[in-house]
Amino acid sequence: MKDFSYQSYDCIIFDCDSTICAIEGIDELANLKGKKKEVEFLTQKAMDGELGFEEVFEKRLEIIKPHQEDLKKIGKMYINSLVKDMPKVIETLQYLGKEIYIITGGYEEAVMILAKELKISSSYIYANKLYFDDAGNYLDYERENHLCKNNGKKKLLQKIIQKTQKSAFIGDSMTDYEAKESVTCFIGYGGVARRESVRKKAKIFIESESMVGLLPHIIGKEDYSKLIKSKYFDFYQKGLSLFYQQNIIFNNSFDTIANDCNKLDN
Repeated sequence: MKDFSYQSYDCIIFDCDSTICAIEGIDELANLKGKKKEVEFLTQKAMDGELGFEEVFEKRLEIIKPHQEDLKKIGKMYINSLVKDMPKVIETLQYLGKEIYIITGGYEEAVMILAKELKISSSYIYANKLYFDDAGNYLDYERENHLCKNNGKKKLLQKIIQKTQKSAFIGDSMTDYEAKESVTCFIGYGGVARRESVRKKAKIFIESESMVGLLPHIIGKEDYSKLIKSKYFDFYQKGLSLFYQQNIIFNNSFDTIANDCNKLDN
């Protein structure tokens, strides 16, 4: 089987909900509070790009009023619902020395529990911070955080990713897609939630439930040479197999995609 790789990246950025994990944390939180239907409706509108994220963020918190202990439960749910092969994808990227970020509109306390499980440094985690009183009751949220605002991921990425760094962002929603101009390459993921708006617009869209199909898109020649003699090479080959099984959609020709993803080389 030939090597399909075409680009190495310094930074790999993942969304959390419906990308790293097979749940939407906000919906699970609402379920804990008996507010699932009300919140799912708002979440779906935001994810499909029909409502701005800022429009629904505060309203959802007003409806749920989460307790601090609830966020710990969501963190455990994240761990129990990791997308197939996700831990080993992270491990492979860490072996290659990549900077791995999680950037999400979810809640920091829950996401930090997940990050610890995946051995991702807390300094690379960006999420929404909530404030609680001494009894753990919800008070407010960090209102100046980019991630509770429209185009927040785009603005945050512009701040934290250096222009000289090659970066790939993997996400499932339109709020993720909107950040494409802030990274070298955006890759849509539909293994949990297939969002047609993202599938049609993302130049690369992974349909498989397993995240291993991502690897051929973010591992270039230099990384490939490191993998050949490592314990991760067979895992990488599994990702190539998914590509050849047509579990990945290209909305442009390969040459166009490769040109876009290599724009920092020029």
